[in-house]
Amino acid sequence: MRDESNIAMFMEFLELLYQLCLTINTERFNEGQLSSTLLVFLSGILGFSQDCKHFLLARQFCPYLSGQIYIQRLILLERALPLRGYRAIGIPRRRYVNQLDQLNSIREKYMIAGTQHPLAEMISLRGFGRNIARTEPPSILFSWSDDGEIIRYGDFQLTMDKFRQIPDYFISRGEEICDKLIFDIKPDIGLAAMKDDMVNMSSGYSFVKHPANDLDKAYLGLLYSGSNVISQYRDHLHNRSAEQYAAEIGHGVTPEVAAWILELHVRDIENFDSFRQTQFLA
Repeated sequence: MRDESNIAMFMEFLELLYQLCLTINTERFNEGQLSSTLLVFLSGILGFSQDCKHFLLARQFCPYLSGQIYIQRLILLERALPLRGYRAIGIPRRRYVNQLDQLNSIREKYMIAGTQHPLAEMISLRGFGRNIARTEPPSILFSWSDDGEIIRYGDFQLTMDKFRQIPDYFISRGEEICDKLIFDIKPDIGLAAMKDDMVNMSSGYSFVKHPANDLDKAYLGLLYSGSNVISQYRDHLHNRSAEQYAAEIGHGVTPEVAAWILELHVRDIENFDSFRQTQFLA
């Protein structure tokens, strides 16, 4: 009984909290003064820096406004079309008919431009802030050395020699990933000798089906070449303990979960091996 009473009290508290949020969101401007509403006044405080020594730039302040606008929309949407009834504050559950009319009654009163409520003002202020942000200096300023070979940003610097090595790094890294995906198999296929029919517009055609390339059954050769590697990998999985696999995965994975993942992994390998054998028998 005590648990049920506590749950009822907690639900009543949540409904009263929602009523407070709704009251703040629907507060009307006093004599047209924007800062007369609590929400607009508090949003202005968010425009200060953390040390309260200067104002934030427009591009720094707009994300705060976007967050407030998003929350206000959710609160007002729930008021227009309540998912359930709020007994403590007298809001019934939404009806199954005329829901668009219910939504428009709230939207026209609180959410569109020209209304004397916080949401419309914040949307207008955010639009103005985005226009101002386009005229502000960039958030990151780089500097170059006199010889033009080093670019700096704060304590970070990058030489042009290292910059030119970036494509080589990604190419070599991509090759490593490809080798891993095909189990380090090196197919004897000369890409320079590949033939293609550029005028063939038939559905399903590709250079793989060109008779001169002889690639129709090439995947079977890859499966055969990888059979030994797959078998070795399957044996490797069988010989691993759940504790070792959990340590390799990390992220707090328990040995029980690791054992389940390991079992699925082994099953996938066995299914793939069965598929390979079926293809050869066919």
